[in-house]
Amino acid sequence: MSKIKKNMILKFALSIFVAIICFSLLHVVYAVDIEELELEAKKYSDKYVEWLNLPEEQRQNTIPPQKYVRNIELNSKPVRMYAMYFGSTSKYNLRDEMSTLKIKNQGNTDQCWAFSTTTQLESYLKKIKNKNIEFSPRHIEYATSRTFLDGINDGGYYREVNSGGNFYEAYAYLASGKGPVLEEDMPFVNTSQKINLSEIQGKQTQAQLEEYKVFPPIYKENSENGIIYTNGQKGDDRLIYTDSQVTAIRNEIKAHIMQYGALGATTATKLHQYFSDQANLYNSKAYYCDDTSAQADHAVTIIGWDDNYSATNFNEAHRPTKNGAWLIQNSYGETIEDDNGNQIPVFDNGLLYISYEDVLIERGIYGIVRVDDVDYEYIYQYDELGSNAVVPVTNSEAYAANVFTRNQTIEYLTEIGLYLNGSKDYTYDVYVNNVDDDLSISKLKKVATISNSDAYYTVIKLNVPIKLSGDKFAVAVRFDCGGVQADIPVEGALYTVDAWYTAKSNAGESFVSADGNKWYDTKNLNIGGINNLNTCIKAFVREDVNLTLASGYYDINNGLIKNVSPRTDLDAFYNNIISNKTLKVFKNDKEIALSELVATGMKLKVQETNDIYKISVRGDVNGDGKITATDLLKLKKVVVNLETLNAEFAVAGDVNSSGEITSTDIVQLKQAMCNLINF
Repeated sequence: MSKIKKNMILKFALSIFVAIICFSLLHVVYAVDIEELELEAKKYSDKYVEWLNLPEEQRQNTIPPQKYVRNIELNSKPVRMYAMYFGSTSKYNLRDEMSTLKIKNQGNTDQCWAFSTTTQLESYLKKIKNKNIEFSPRHIEYATSRTFLDGINDGGYYREVNSGGNFYEAYAYLASGKGPVLEEDMPFVNTSQKINLSEIQGKQTQAQLEEYKVFPPIYKENSENGIIYTNGQKGDDRLIYTDSQVTAIRNEIKAHIMQYGALGATTATKLHQYFSDQANLYNSKAYYCDDTSAQADHAVTIIGWDDNYSATNFNEAHRPTKNGAWLIQNSYGETIEDDNGNQIPVFDNGLLYISYEDVLIERGIYGIVRVDDVDYEYIYQYDELGSNAVVPVTNSEAYAANVFTRNQTIEYLTEIGLYLNGSKDYTYDVYVNNVDDDLSISKLKKVATISNSDAYYTVIKLNVPIKLSGDKFAVAVRFDCGGVQADIPVEGALYTVDAWYTAKSNAGESFVSADGNKWYDTKNLNIGGINNLNTCIKAFVREDVNLTLASGYYDINNGLIKNVSPRTDLDAFYNNIISNKTLKVFKNDKEIALSELVATGMKLKVQETNDIYKISVRGDVNGDGKITATDLLKLKKVVVNLETLNAEFAVAGDVNSSGEITSTDIVQLKQAMCNLINF
C-alpha cells in the first residue's frame, strides 16, 4: 500500500461538480477530515442542477438533462468527416438497411430508456457485425433497481422498478458487465411488480460495451428574431451557437447513425398537444414541442433524418419555422388494438418525425461507439453505478488510482475501463503495478496512452496482457489536461437523494494525487456533500492468455527494442518492460547487473523462449549507454560519409526517427548534451 499520512495537508485544491441544492450557484468552502484541506463545491450543468432541484416525484417522472456541457468548438471536425464520408445525404432511414430491427412495445411500463438502449445495441451489432440479436430491456430495468421481494440488490441504484431511468444508468449497467442478456433469458412482461433476486441472477452477459459518447447539447430559446441555440448554461458559461456550430453537432449525430447505428434521445410525449393529429394522436406522423420549460419524460431512438421534412406536416398550432426533422423509432409498438378489436398503426408503424427545432430532442443525445464479444472472465471495479461527478484539481495534471485485491492465484490483466466524460483535449497515461499496491511512480509501468478522445467511457485493450502475481495490484491514470484544470471522474453518493445514493466505498480502494507522489484515499474525502467516492477505473482479467514482450515506453518490433533513454540502468529498463517471462540482458554474452547502464548493442534474452532482442539507446552510437562528445563525433563522420553505422547503432544515431542520419540528428544530439531537450 502506498504510504498515506492521515494528517497531511493536501497541497492541491479539489472541487467537485456536485449539485448542492441551496448552494448550487455559489462557491462554498467546506472543512473536511484531512487537516486544512479546502474544497470548493462546484455545480453540474445549470440544467442538471435545475432538474435536481425539482420535487422528488417530478424527478422520478422526468429524464435528467446532461450532467456536463461540452462546447461545440471541440467538435468542428465531424462537419468535414460527415461531408467526406457520407456526402450531402439529406435523408436517411437506418431501417432501410436493417428491416429486421424490431419495433418494440413497452406496454404500461416506464421502461422506455431500457427499450431504447437495447435498440441501440441491436442496431450497432447489425450494422457493424451483421448480427441479429434481441436483448432484454426488462433485465436492464430490474438489474438496476434496488428492492426485490426477497431482499436488496447491492449493485442497484437508489431507484425502484417503474420509477424511470436514463442512459447514464443503462450504459453503466452495460459497462459493469451486468448485461446485456438475451430477450429469451428474461422476456418482457407487461407489469412492474417486484420479483425475486434470483430472476435477474445467473444470466449470461452477451456483449461488452467498450465505448460510448455524449453529444454536445442544443437548447432552444424563443426570441423576436427567431430561435436562439445555446448550450443551456447561464452567466459566463453560456454559449450561443452559430448556425455553423449547430450544423456541426447535427452532422456529428448524422455521421454516427450512418457509421454506428441508432442513438438515444429524450422528448416529452405526454404533452399531447404537440402531436400533428389532435383528433387521433396515434395517427400522428410528426411531433414538435415549442415549450422551453418542458421536461423530458420519454426516451426514444433516433434512426435517421430528413432535412427537407416540411414544417407543414406539424400541428398548425405548434409549427416549426424551418423544414427538417429527426426520424425516431418509438417503443409503443407498430400497431394498437382499437375498441372494435382492429389493429391500427401507431404513428407511422412505430416511427415518428420530430422537428429539429423541438426544444427537447437535441438536449441530450447518447451513442454507442464500440461493442464487442465478452472476452474477459472477471471485472475488478468500484464504480458499478458509473461516473456521476468529477473531482477537478487546480493543477493541469492529476493522478487517480484504484487498488484491487485479487481473487485468483494467477490472472492476466487484458483491458482497462475508464470514464473520460468527453474531455477531448486531455491525454491519459495509464499505469499498472502488477505485483502489489505500491503507487510510487517507480513501481508503476506505463501500459497505454489515450489522446484526442471524446468518449464518455472507453475500454483500453492492452497490446500485451499483464500477469498479476501479487495479492493486490494497482491501476493508475495520469491526466494531462493541456494547461486547463484537470477533472477526475468519480462515483459517489450525494447527500441529496438521487439514483447514486447507494454508492459505497471502503478505505484502501481509490486514491487521488496532484503529482503522483503523495496519494490521498478518497474514502477520507467528503467533498461538498458527496461521499463514498471511488475513482472510475475498471480492470478486466482472464485466467490464461498468450503473452509477448511489450512496453509503454519503448518501441519493440522485429527483434529490436529502440528509443531507450540514455543513462537508463537495467532496473529502470526492466520496470518499463511488460512480460510474464524471465528476462536477462547481456553484453558480449555476459549478464549485466541491475545497476549497470543499458547500452546500444546489448541484447535482451527471454529465457523461456530463447527469443533475442537487440537494444538501441537513443543517441548512444558508441555503446556505453550515454551520450557524449564521442557519439557526436561519430554522427558527424556518418553525415559526411567517413563512417557507417550498422543495425541497432544506426537506429540509435537516427535520434529524430526520420529513417536516416542527417545534420538534424547532430543538432538534436548537441541539444540533448546541453540538457536543452530530453531523449
